[in-house]
Amino acid sequence: FEYINSIMSSGEAPGLFAPEEIEPHVVTLREAMNQDTSYNGPRKVYNYFTYQIQKYLRLVLVMDSEDSQFTMRIQSNPAILNACDIIWKTNYIPTTFVRIAQQLVGSEIIKQLPNAKGLLKAFIKSHRQFSGVTPLHFTNFVTLFNDIYTSNRDKINGQQDRLNAGLTKLAEAEETVKVLSAEATEKRKVLAKKRVENEENMKSIEQNMDKAVKQKSVVKKIQNKIDAENEKLAVQQEQIDKQFAKVKPLIKSAEAAVKKLSSRHLNSIRQFPNPPPAVKHVLEAVLRYMGNTEVSWKAMQRFLGTKGVVQQILNFDASSVSNQVMKTVVQCMNENPDSFKESVISRVSKDALPLAKWVVANVEYAKIATKVKPLTDKQNALKSKSRELLAHQQRYQKALDALNAKTKKLQENFAKSNQEAAVLQVGLDEVENTLNSAMSLLGKLGDEKTRWGKSTQEAASILKELPNRALLAAAFIVYLGGMSENMRMEHVEGIRDLLGISSFDIRNFMRTESELLKYKQQNLPSDNLSQENAVIILDALQYPLIIDPAQQASQWLENYWKENSNDQGEKRKVVVTNTQHPTFSNSLELAIRFGHILIIQDVDKIEPVLMPIIRRELAVHGQRKTLQLNKDKIIDFNENFRMYLVTRISNLELPPNISPLLTTVNFSVTRSGLEGQLLGITIKNENPQLEQQKSALLQKEETYKIELAELENKLLDELAKSKGNLLENVELIEQLNEIKQRSQEIFTSLQESAKVKEEIENNRNGYRSFAKAGSTMFFLVRELNSINPMYQFSLSGFLRLFSRALGQGDKKSTLEVRIALLTNELQKIVYNYYSQALFKRDVLIFGVYMVQQLYSTSIPQEQWDYFIGRVNVSQSVGYVDISPPTWMNPTRSEAFKDMVKTLPEFAQGLDLNNDHIWSQWIRSKDCTVAPYSVSKKLKPFEKLIMMKVFRPDQVYSSMEQYVIQSLNLKNAHSNTFDIEHTFKHESSPSEPILLITTPGADPTQELEEVAKRIVGSSNFNQIAMGQGQTDIALDMLEKCAKEGEWLCLMNLHLVVSWLPILEKKLSLISNPHENFRLWLTTEVHDHFPEILLQQSLKITFESPPGIKQNLLRIYKNWDDAYLKKGNISRAQLLFMTSWFHAVVQERRSYIPQGFTKFYEFSSADLRAAVDIIEEMMDSSQQIDFDRIYGLFEQAIYGGRIDNIYDIRVLRTYLHRFFSRSLIGSSQSLSMKSELLKGFPMPSTNSIHEYSGFIEKLPNQDPLEAFQLPANSNRVVQTHRADYVTKQLKYVANASSSGIVENTSASAGGHWMDKIQPVINYWNSIVEVNRGVLFLQSKLPESNLVLPVQAFIHLEYQQGLELCKLIEQSINDIQDVRSGNSLETPLIKENVQALLEDSVPNAWAKLWDIGPEQSQLFLKQVVEKTVAIAQMYNSEGFLNEMAINLKYFFNPDVFLNAFKQQSARTRNVPVDNLKYLATIWEGQPSAASLKDQMGLSIQIEGLLLQGAGFNGASLSELSSDAPPVSVMPRCYLSWMPEKDIEKFTKNELHQSSVSLPIYLTSQRENNIAQFTLPCSDISKWILNGVAIFVSNE
Repeated sequence: FEYINSIMSSGEAPGLFAPEEIEPHVVTLREAMNQDTSYNGPRKVYNYFTYQIQKYLRLVLVMDSEDSQFTMRIQSNPAILNACDIIWKTNYIPTTFVRIAQQLVGSEIIKQLPNAKGLLKAFIKSHRQFSGVTPLHFTNFVTLFNDIYTSNRDKINGQQDRLNAGLTKLAEAEETVKVLSAEATEKRKVLAKKRVENEENMKSIEQNMDKAVKQKSVVKKIQNKIDAENEKLAVQQEQIDKQFAKVKPLIKSAEAAVKKLSSRHLNSIRQFPNPPPAVKHVLEAVLRYMGNTEVSWKAMQRFLGTKGVVQQILNFDASSVSNQVMKTVVQCMNENPDSFKESVISRVSKDALPLAKWVVANVEYAKIATKVKPLTDKQNALKSKSRELLAHQQRYQKALDALNAKTKKLQENFAKSNQEAAVLQVGLDEVENTLNSAMSLLGKLGDEKTRWGKSTQEAASILKELPNRALLAAAFIVYLGGMSENMRMEHVEGIRDLLGISSFDIRNFMRTESELLKYKQQNLPSDNLSQENAVIILDALQYPLIIDPAQQASQWLENYWKENSNDQGEKRKVVVTNTQHPTFSNSLELAIRFGHILIIQDVDKIEPVLMPIIRRELAVHGQRKTLQLNKDKIIDFNENFRMYLVTRISNLELPPNISPLLTTVNFSVTRSGLEGQLLGITIKNENPQLEQQKSALLQKEETYKIELAELENKLLDELAKSKGNLLENVELIEQLNEIKQRSQEIFTSLQESAKVKEEIENNRNGYRSFAKAGSTMFFLVRELNSINPMYQFSLSGFLRLFSRALGQGDKKSTLEVRIALLTNELQKIVYNYYSQALFKRDVLIFGVYMVQQLYSTSIPQEQWDYFIGRVNVSQSVGYVDISPPTWMNPTRSEAFKDMVKTLPEFAQGLDLNNDHIWSQWIRSKDCTVAPYSVSKKLKPFEKLIMMKVFRPDQVYSSMEQYVIQSLNLKNAHSNTFDIEHTFKHESSPSEPILLITTPGADPTQELEEVAKRIVGSSNFNQIAMGQGQTDIALDMLEKCAKEGEWLCLMNLHLVVSWLPILEKKLSLISNPHENFRLWLTTEVHDHFPEILLQQSLKITFESPPGIKQNLLRIYKNWDDAYLKKGNISRAQLLFMTSWFHAVVQERRSYIPQGFTKFYEFSSADLRAAVDIIEEMMDSSQQIDFDRIYGLFEQAIYGGRIDNIYDIRVLRTYLHRFFSRSLIGSSQSLSMKSELLKGFPMPSTNSIHEYSGFIEKLPNQDPLEAFQLPANSNRVVQTHRADYVTKQLKYVANASSSGIVENTSASAGGHWMDKIQPVINYWNSIVEVNRGVLFLQSKLPESNLVLPVQAFIHLEYQQGLELCKLIEQSINDIQDVRSGNSLETPLIKENVQALLEDSVPNAWAKLWDIGPEQSQLFLKQVVEKTVAIAQMYNSEGFLNEMAINLKYFFNPDVFLNAFKQQSARTRNVPVDNLKYLATIWEGQPSAASLKDQMGLSIQIEGLLLQGAGFNGASLSELSSDAPPVSVMPRCYLSWMPEKDIEKFTKNELHQSSVSLPIYLTSQRENNIAQFTLPCSDISKWILNGVAIFVSNE
């Protein structure tokens, strides 16, 4: 910036270039300078050079106006304003956002979107609903939407294609089943019909056979005659047969072979598309032999296909063959002799062999027939003779043949029908088997089909909703990573409403169940937040910044990347380091170059070296990308490189220029997640087998589920890849059956596992209440940082305590008893351990909050809200007006009214009208026990409410008893810090011990003494931290850790900026020596590193309370020689200085009555005071009391005090203690020489006598030591109780509200639910007086002559403006919630303030002295405005009514206005009226004094603390007196100094004391003072007497 500023203002940057670099350029400009007429500067070339630079150089500066350094840079570099045209940042208009979104989404995707215009608007609305976002967030949002939409669209389409393919295959199979089913039905019908036909044929055959038997008998007779003729023929035939005997076996063999031929054999021959030659030759011979002249292959096929062809061949008459035919056949055989050889033809076609044999046999037969023809002729002659007989026989035979033919036909039909029935049966069996197999497969896949069908329908619906869901997922990843679980839910709900999405879970949308299960196996916590974070980390466009207090994310990331390969299938190398590691730079470079996974832990800021990576400042050289890490280092960038920044700091603040470049991911532990973790630890300790069973079962379940998902994918893949008919693919069906069978086995195992899991879970749930209590305790402990930033505690530390509690008691007891014992032990351990890390005033806050959180079911929410002072929703439900009881202190009437309105049922059950029991109780010193008749009906917490209303001074002690009883403790405060016990029982070498001290408290001396006893003085090292000590401390730390010594680093609050280095150094010490201990001391510091606080064992070290302990600490540092250096007066002065120091320090315990605020009187003040005493006594040996008064009051102690009435207390002490009556060797032992009753001032310079005097002092300071009234403890107890309840409210609000990250309508109703009680309360208190509080017209400004009238006018106007502003703010909040208007920074600020129960700044500006609590602020605004309206409308209100100052917004202004009006009435200058004169009811001569007052007003309702007052005299208070009392009415008038004495003194008292008037009992705003008559001024000053306008 300095260079740029210089260049813009003068054109040069000193030192930027060396002279020799500039000279060559300057020389060439001389001629140009001489010719340039526009140049009017000095005629030096260098000046012209700078002129040219200013003229032509163009600079564009981009600066972030929200950066903390912005203003400083502008002021330090004025040229930025003087020489620049400034374009101030503006918000993008909607059209700009739309154009950006259109360009990033792309026209192709926009065309696919069903409602592109609406989606683009949704981008803008979603982006604007987050505060603190930048345009970079928007571009990342849209870009990520593109990635998510396209990847999910492609994935869904791909899955849908697979599902559809699978469903198509199943549909085809179903269709085939339908066809097969119809075919089987038809075949069953045909088969049944065939069986009926067979039965009828069988009956006909039987009848015909009977007729044939009879006919055969006749034929036989004729046959006998024929036989005689045939005998003759037989002789002839025998001769013929002898000739044919050689060929007969051949013919029979051929006929036998032919008979064996079937249609199947013939068909097999016909199937030849081009038959073998041998087959063709055989068939040609057959055809020619049987008289066929066409011998083509088609003719042969037709012949073979002829019905009954075999029978034709068998029945063929060889004798009928002509010689010509025979010649052709023989010729065919001669030409192809091999074709008719059995060995040849059988090898070619076994089915053609019988035909070949038949041809050969018939040819041979024909040859012989030719030879025996003469014999045959003779035989024919014989035959003719028998023809007549044969003809006769034939007539009978014909009838018989007809009958036989009919029978044969019937038999043939029967055989054929039987054969057809058998074929039908076989076909039916095949169809039924296929059908059964198909139906079995489809039945098994029925569930898948249903699920897949539903999935495809859902996929269509998902595709329709995909743009909106992708938008929501992108918004989730870009904007919500750094938010808490509750805030995420609110934002998701809001954007869902905007987009019209019914439900959304980013885990299920972005990941499959198997992926989430794998994350869990990789040690990712199973809670929703962690799984969401895993999605964000892996899918974010920018490098993640992971907030990981428990370091669970780092472990998961390591495991995840070790199991995942890069694009080349290589295992990823994971490097875990931190920025302080010696090899960090090298690890970073190698990770970028080789594509490693880099996890950088313990990040507390973004190192400059990481910025080029985070900004992705890549240079592209072809396909090569490089990154410049620094000026000298350019390295190749590997696309596989991943970087994760991990921090344990929950509120790490990033500069605005870095924050948008990272994706913040919040891994803070959740209640449910911690509960599950603690449950696992408990069961592992109490019932380890149960936890082992669950772990094994979960692992088995997860394995099963992953396998089941993989099997389903495999099933889909197999179906999608299958070709042809699914039911004919036997191999595929077997695979599908195997997959389905395995799936069913897994499903059955999962069902059984679920039963076992339920049983195990039931057993585990027996311990859940204990785990839940543990989770509750950790989170309430974590919320204590809202009280003090030093109260930071780690989960690891809590887990050690949890494990310690598990080691207590008897494990053999029943589960119920064991859980009760464990819970009780854990309560004690947690309370005692964390109490030692809290300051004493905060311990009770922790105790009460712990009880409320653990036993919230026994404390109704409305009672808790009332007790801590938080607005409750049901303010007026069941309200019954109950008048304040007479026995009650009048100052508690407002508290009583609030209680009656808020808790009407509780109020009605108190029996408040029983004055007898209540009046005794209200006057008792110990009111912690309520009257028995009431107490038996009250719960413990209700007794606290009763104390809050009636006896606020007893609330603190009641809370102590409540905590002790509820948590079963011995006392409400932890034991005194014991260094030796801490070392032996609580500390470890790896855990620093952090001693948090208060100013003036120093534990190092005690630590040194213990170190000498345990490790020896030579092994104890101390370093007081300051400038130049940090490097020494780090070296000493390394040495002590290695050698087992103790190291104490003191005053760390002076080097807070260095502590992150110490923290990282500690993390690098892996194996410290077992005797090593690191002791740290610090005072409270708002910016003390959170991580160092969390990883340390914290113990608060406060100065022991009381004058006695204070004096002991002082005299512990002095010895006898030191006191005897001077005379007795010196020793007495030193003692009195110590006494004075102790008194003013311990008086702070009685704030605000002792002092109005806490003044840091320290040991440095004591040293300065002692130095003055020593110097004075050494120089003159005379006591100069005036010098002591002056220096102590004006410089040493008084210099810290800013309240004149506290100065007055200090001055009174000085004059009381430093006086001749107490100091001086000649003093007498009178009452005046006593510091306390019975404790006279020592007159010696021996330290032993002073030490003895101190040891005799009471351990608890009596009130007389401070000269405070007897009821001061009640005041202190009230103040302490107020502090506790106020802090409880802060803790409760911090727990319930947190940071308001978004107040827009889309953020859901969570914040609105919490702020609604405030809105309801406001509406309820303004409703009755709306006409007074909200005027339709402006107040008239006429008749404002008198100052008081003008004041009332301004007060009323202020009240109206406040009411109007509050009403507008409330309406704006409601409009944002309903979606009618957009969030503004002012609305957000108002909501945040109201959620924290504080007053918004905009309201406070109109009334800067108003209450800090929002409810009280609203209440007083309405009360005051209504009361002022009555005064405004009453012309003579000054004379007609008593005025209560609490009803004015500015009572001090009222008194000034009254002063001005009095001056006008008296006709004197205003400056002359210096005193407020008062006349009180009960004051002697009140009537005569009233006449002398002039203009006066009547005042009522003032409250007095520290004394009683009856109108005439101040009086001492008893110990049971209430903290404040109502003063009598008085007349008030401004008086000149000369007239005031008659009003401030009376016949009883000739002295007077000025008493301050404060707005409230907190004594913060002093508005005036009253001067009252008294006898002992110092007494009332030290009593801390003061007047209050209001007690609220």
